[in-house]
Amino acid sequence: MNGLEKFVCRSPWSVLRLSFLAISFYVIQNCLAEQPNKESKEKPTFSSSMTVIPPALVSDKVEIEIRVAVRNHSTTSTIVNLVLSLEMADGEIRPLVGTPLEVNAHGQELFSYRLSTADYVGDNKITCRVTGPEGLVQSDEWPLSVVACDSIAVPLLQVGWIDPGVMTPDALSQRRPPTEQDLRDAIDSCYKIGMTSLIISYPEAVYLNNGMYYPSQVFEEDDSTVSFDVVGTILNQASKNGQHVIVGLGRGPDLLLTWTGFDDRERNEAALAHSMKIATELWALYKHEPSFYGWYLSHEANDIAQASKSYYNPITKFLRTFEADKPVLISPSGTPLLPPGALEDSDVDIIAYQDAVGSGYVPYENTFDPQRRIETLEEVYSTYANAHRGTDKHLWTNLEIWQMDGPAYGNSYPPSFDRVFQQLEIEKKYVDVISTYTVLGYMESPSAEVELGGPKAVKLYDSYREYYLKMKKKLELK
Repeated sequence: MNGLEKFVCRSPWSVLRLSFLAISFYVIQNCLAEQPNKESKEKPTFSSSMTVIPPALVSDKVEIEIRVAVRNHSTTSTIVNLVLSLEMADGEIRPLVGTPLEVNAHGQELFSYRLSTADYVGDNKITCRVTGPEGLVQSDEWPLSVVACDSIAVPLLQVGWIDPGVMTPDALSQRRPPTEQDLRDAIDSCYKIGMTSLIISYPEAVYLNNGMYYPSQVFEEDDSTVSFDVVGTILNQASKNGQHVIVGLGRGPDLLLTWTGFDDRERNEAALAHSMKIATELWALYKHEPSFYGWYLSHEANDIAQASKSYYNPITKFLRTFEADKPVLISPSGTPLLPPGALEDSDVDIIAYQDAVGSGYVPYENTFDPQRRIETLEEVYSTYANAHRGTDKHLWTNLEIWQMDGPAYGNSYPPSFDRVFQQLEIEKKYVDVISTYTVLGYMESPSAEVELGGPKAVKLYDSYREYYLKMKKKLELK
């Protein structure tokens, strides 16, 4: 069977069989110990990759997920031996798990391991070692930094959302058309205030007639309104900084697919085909970038169960055919429906709920009074936390750093940090990670020459930077 094989559990007879084979491989490897290093002399018949969720600094109150994908490139089924270990801050090597994995011919197996961070405060390192039947070895490492904290989330804006459309001429209040260097400088400014991860909200804006934000050959008929590769620039600069990037797929021409298209087979098939083409091209262009961390499904929804069945699950299964360890994220609207089983039946990995403060959203109404939404956040996020309890879904937040005055939905601008601080203080108690929407044009370094967001964006950046430096000292971060 081709495609992804997920390791969950096996029957006792299967475990016995795999254990016997694993012991056999161990004996063979010892016999081959005196042989030349096969890793450098033979073409590997398998490959592996590892991803950790969350990707960077975490508190001592979360459970991380270590994901390892093993791909079999041969024409026959193979068994590999996977070992995870943790090098702790004091130098101790602590074994985590060891298991044989059977991977079908031309197949892929995803192994997942959960680890509480309670006992690992400090700078640790996760090591993965995968050994094949010929003694060939694939190894990966991932830093795990844990800080003692009063809240579940580290009380910082660790993930910044980026809207590529801000790079188009005449967007927001820019002083001149943005350049590639302006974007690189903006990525650096995010890194300087602790945003170790980024989310590209969409790689195209076909429905706005803005075309593609990367050099597409598949959709070349859609002329881009930007003169450089926005997606590639973000990934490349993030790689230089050691940041992680979650890459969005966009919405194509069907903006409301996951709101009004649940039962429309033709619309869903068209949307899935569009997303698969986008994903395939993005992967071919940028898989070499170390910063490429995962995928974002740009279609928003409030009915997660319906959206999962019609769009989220099929496209997630497709994305797993690349490197299955790369997580998939969605960001539902401010009134998500979470009936029993909705999360369990979803194939995505991370759910970053919009806090919906920007427009002062209360159920199905934009009040344009952010305080009205803030007053509901304790109850809202408590509901999310209860819904996630006992599931395998990672709970993040999408904290909005924009504001509107109404009466129509539009003309957003950066708020004061006092308002953002209220959101942060509430949401940190319920989620694992705080992401913030959106950075470009709403938090801008005073050294930026393009002036995307004007004085309010600079003030928000400076105010948050002051807070970040205080928290960095309080938490004793490097």
